[in-house]
Amino acid sequence: MEKEEDCSNVDNMRKFTEFQEVSFPTTERHNDMGQFLKYLTDHDCQHAFKELFGIEGKFSKLPDWYNW
Repeated sequence: MEKEEDCSNVDNMRKFTEFQEVSFPTTERHNDMGQFLKYLTDHDCQHAFKELFGIEGKFSKLPDWYNW
């Protein structure tokens, strides 16, 4: 859902400050989609995940014993 905001300064509405390629590689041909979802969420754009891939993105809580 979009919120109505003051549009007098478009720079205040930007989610990203510059165009850049991002990737979260796990193997030669695959990316970590969980990291991509986190990136979108960090920029308040998580809704784009469903628009791009047709599925809801969800974070799952890992057990406390699971350390990266």
